[in-house]
Amino acid sequence: MSKIITNKEDVRMLENNKNVLRVSELPITYSYEFKILFINEHIAGKLPRQIFEENGFDINILGLKRIKEAIYIA
Repeated sequence: MSKIITNKEDVRMLENNKNVLRVSELPITYSYEFKILFINEHIAGKLPRQIFEENGFDINILGLKRIKEAIYIA
């Protein structure tokens, strides 16, 4: 689990993403649908960063560490 702290403004932005179930300053819980989509797209050869970008996430908010660890979200 990432220990990246997300500021309150970024938390509000993430709350508006349909792929986010819950978010606070530390954890982000992704929707079940996004987890399945992520796994399928990753198996098909897409990089985690590309999957997140294509699904409305701001890479600068998430941070590269969180994206690199995304394979463990399922």
